[in-house]
Formats: sequence, structure tokens, C-alpha cells
Amino acid sequence: MNSITRYICAVAFVLVLALSASATDLFNPAELSPVARTDIGEDIAYYTFEVTVDTGLYGKIRLHRFIRETKPYQPIQTTEGFMLLPGAWATVVGVYGASLTSEHAPWDHSILVYLAKNNIDVWGMDYAWALVPAERKDFHFMKNWTMERDTRHAEAALSIVRSIREYTGQGTGKLNLLGHSYGADVGYSVLSEESQKPADKRNVGAFIPVDGIVVSPPDERDCTGADDLQAMWDSGTYADNLGLLLASIASLAESNPEGPSDMIPGFTNYQAFVYWAAFLMGHYVNKDGVPTRLRFTDPQFAIDAYQGFAPYWPVRVEWEVNTSECGDTVPGFEHIDAIEVPILYVGAAAGVGEAGYYTLTLTGSNDITKSTVQLLPNKKQALDFGHADLFTANDAETLVWEPILDWINTH
Repeated sequence: MNSITRYICAVAFVLVLALSASATDLFNPAELSPVARTDIGEDIAYYTFEVTVDTGLYGKIRLHRFIRETKPYQPIQTTEGFMLLPGAWATVVGVYGASLTSEHAPWDHSILVYLAKNNIDVWGMDYAWALVPAERKDFHFMKNWTMERDTRHAEAALSIVRSIREYTGQGTGKLNLLGHSYGADVGYSVLSEESQKPADKRNVGAFIPVDGIVVSPPDERDCTGADDLQAMWDSGTYADNLGLLLASIASLAESNPEGPSDMIPGFTNYQAFVYWAAFLMGHYVNKDGVPTRLRFTDPQFAIDAYQGFAPYWPVRVEWEVNTSECGDTVPGFEHIDAIEVPILYVGAAAGVGEAGYYTLTLTGSNDITKSTVQLLPNKKQALDFGHADLFTANDAETLVWEPILDWINTH
């Protein structure tokens, strides 16, 4: 049996074991899509495949793996496994690996590649909702998709990854889990659930919430959004298509930058893109306070990254996130006070930033490290390092990824 056949058979075998061993009857037996492998540079291979983990329409997640190899399908021995969860309207490659599909950044300007280069076995999961195609029009199937569903899928992914790592000789160690934005919510939910299991049944050994928040500090709560989202859901709108909109704006900025914007009258397509990108990235403004250019991320690279947004996000999930941030109880965080793993919080000054520190106080961890990237004076906070800059900025490697790697190596 050649190496590729052994690898695919191993993946299929451990997927069946991992899912059948999970303590739930909500998962179907694993269905494995073809395993795709790509040499992306130097000695790093990129694998991706989909797994059916739930009943009904769009019950698949997509898993990604980045790892150094001695030869094709022969991964190096690693000591650390790393799982990344993206945020709302986001995909693994779109947020963490946009350089892999862009001509405007070095191919290795990605935390996925950076960690793999440093002998980490790197994995990522695309949520089921991220695989819903843009052309979909009827979203009744998404009506009751909740964060609890995403949590279950993440738990399945973690079990799958650990099983594959064990079967392919990478050991049985627990994984480092990183969640950006909404991915941090899912990460906290996973750890909340795991805290109620015996130690040998837990998959996560350390947690890195990145610019994410479960509960806002009491003096920073704005609860109007939850009411609006409830009204959307009550009216029969079950999918928020902001990701589709942002990807479209970026596409027009690339294909027809000087053309008039349909989104913002009086703006060109490129100016409209900068306006929207400024919500997630550090930027400059003119005398009227209108964003004019990006400050820390190459704008053409940002255009490529924005085209990697997933089209839709479940409105019910969005409502749950807003509700929890306002301090109201939602499923998934009942045992947040029992989370005891080491935690590294990484924030962006113009994103969630230090507001994410409050959630840390709700956990039971006694090993917490906090870091927020701030490059401008306090009075310019709104223009400072942004939510997306953490993975796209020109200096993201030294400002964000290297400190994360250093923390992993000491934990």
C-alpha cells in the first residue's frame, strides 16, 4: 500500500472511531470527502477534507491541516497540536491564510504557515454554515442553528484531530485551541462543556481567545442589537448575509476600483471598500472623519482577504452572541467558572481589546496572560490596530504570531 493510500485510509479509519466514540447520538457515522493535498512551499503540506457530523441539510464541517513533511504524506514528528476556529462570516483560509490565495502578500504571511514552519501540527475548522453556498436563497433549514450546534461540531473536530494525530504518530497530547472573535465564544463554550468531563476525556490543554468576548464589562454593554436580531428572526430572516455583501464590495474594489459605488453614493468602489474595511482594520481618516486608507495592512491584500468571507451566519447564533455580551444567560457558558486551562488573551486596541479581559475573570483559570496590541495613543484608539489586522497586518508576525508561539512553547 503506497503512502497516499495509507494516509487516506488512516484518516477515514480514525474519523469513524472518533465520531462513533463521541458521547452523543447526534452525529451520523463519518462520511469523508476526498482528502486533498497541496505542497504550498518549502516542506509544508496543506490537507483539507470534509466530514459529515450532523443530520439534515449542510451537516458537514471542513477540516484543514498544515504540517511539515519529510516526504509526501509523511509528516514530521511534532509535540504540539493546534486548532484554530474562525469568527463570524469567516473561514479558516479566509481569515488565517488569505496569503495562500493572494498575489499581494508573501505566500507564508499566515499564522497557519508560521506555526507549521515552527514544527506545530496546525489544524482549522470551517463551520457548517460557512459551507452554505452564496447562491442559496431559502434558509428555513438554518432557523434553529445555534452556537450549541457549532460547539458540538467543534468538539467533534477536536476529537477527530486528536485521533488522527495519535494514529499518525503525533502522540496523544491535548490541543492548543485558538478562537478569533466568534471563534473565541465557541472556544469558551467547548471548554465550559469539557470542564464537566473526566480529565482524560478532554481535548483542550490551553486556550487562546483572540479579540473575543463572551460577556462585556458591565459599563460597556449595549443590548439594542439583540432586540433587532430577535425581530429579524421573528420575521422569518434566519441568515445574515453580511459576509456576502463584504465579499462583493471587495470584489468590485478589485475589478472596478474607480467605478461608482452602489453601496455609498459619491464613493468609488475602492473608497467604499476602505470605508467598510475600516471597521476591522486600522486606518487613516480625512478632516471629516471619513476613512481614506488602511494603516497596518496592505490594502490590496485586504481586498483579497475580504473576498474570503463566508456568505451567511445564522441569525439565531448572532442573537445568542449579542445576548451573552449583555450579561444574559445563553446555553453553552453554564460552567465557564470551571475552566481551569492556561489562557492567553490577545486583543487589538481598535477591536474588542481590553474589554475581553472581563470574560477572563469569569473563568477558574489561575494561569492567565493578557496582551492587547496598541500602536497609537489612547486618543486615536478608533484608528489603531484592528480586529482583522491581527492576522493580516504587515507586522502581524512579530506583533501577534511570535508571542503566541512563545506562549505555546512555555505552556
